[in-house]
Amino acid sequence: MNREYLEDYEKEELGEHEELRRLLISGKFGSTDIFPPKQRFIKIAEPIALFAGGVAETNLWPQVPLAGSTFVMIYPVREDVFKKAHGFEISDIDRIIDFIKETGKIQFLIDWPLTAFEGLDFLDPIFAELRPPTYPWPLELFSTLSQVHRREAIVEFDTLADIHFHDLIKTVYSKDAVHDRLLIAKRMHDYRMDFLALKELGLDDLSEKIGNLMVDDPPAAYQAFTVIAAFITLPLYNPLRATLNYDLDLFAQAKENIKVENPSFPCEIGKFLMTELIYYPESLTACQELIADYEDHDLQKLVAALNEGIKRTDFDLVKATREDLSETLKNIWKDRSIPRKIGGLEVGIPISLAALGAIALGPIGAVGGLLGGLGYSVGSEILKIGTDKLGEKIAKMLSQSYQVNIYNFKKKYKLR
Repeated sequence: MNREYLEDYEKEELGEHEELRRLLISGKFGSTDIFPPKQRFIKIAEPIALFAGGVAETNLWPQVPLAGSTFVMIYPVREDVFKKAHGFEISDIDRIIDFIKETGKIQFLIDWPLTAFEGLDFLDPIFAELRPPTYPWPLELFSTLSQVHRREAIVEFDTLADIHFHDLIKTVYSKDAVHDRLLIAKRMHDYRMDFLALKELGLDDLSEKIGNLMVDDPPAAYQAFTVIAAFITLPLYNPLRATLNYDLDLFAQAKENIKVENPSFPCEIGKFLMTELIYYPESLTACQELIADYEDHDLQKLVAALNEGIKRTDFDLVKATREDLSETLKNIWKDRSIPRKIGGLEVGIPISLAALGAIALGPIGAVGGLLGGLGYSVGSEILKIGTDKLGEKIAKMLSQSYQVNIYNFKKKYKLR
């Protein structure tokens, strides 16, 4: 891909982002709207999930069968670290494109400057045949902070980062990057926006904590930013309305790296709705065969119904669907004919489905919830997203409840 092509591509995408900014400012981007719009994708289907990858090596294939469409962010990294960031091999790209055109089960997104992909010719098929949209950070487009407070927050972040934190990020991202300076600048921009979001949300205890870590313990600040993005900024500023896929290790990071008195999380992970083993497909072929088997058991319909109940804060539907889903997974796991029928499946992994947001307060959730079980003290009053700390227009665009899929990728079980 040459630079001129990417610059033209980027101009078109920025025009799309400007349209989102207009919708945000006018208050016309509602809590059920999504961005990028559905027409930008091929055969997109609910429930939409966001791939748990990009930080540590995580396999894509176990995450695809239970979702209608799974979004995978494309990163501009070297060929030798591509699988670590994306969960699949470069050699799979052509087959995945065919799979997308047939099913829509995977969708690609980009949240880096498109010019960062210059020279990464192995990605040409994805760009040429799918033209994936770029993912905007809504806070970058629209903020409820005054210009003065916004500038103050940015100056504060940059001042703290210049002491030690920026040097750490240079070290971390020069290992895998193709265009080091551009990627490092992009990552620093992401952290800056997360810091700004904490200020906008009134989470002063967390912004102070992470500011101190940036100076005193930059590696801990780096981990803390990952946790903050996962549990605070992504759920609240998520124009995709996507189910959030997480690795269980991230919860351990949350406990280790955000140690503050009475943390003011604006949302909460509810208790596990269920914990069951699912089969662990390690290739596209195994994933396709598992999808077919799950369709035979109507498992995908149950997951979609559970997701819809959580989004609507429908406790009765969530309870009924949870029980059906748990029973179905148990029966599938006990069916010893399936491993012989599906080739390439040697291990299984546990998945837990939880609720995030307002529904975690109801009969399905419990006081304290999952984060409480990890050692947090989280009061129920801060689980509700209110307009006291959020601008009215931002509050309107937020979806208060999400389904959360929590995978344990390390703990694998051999089939007997």
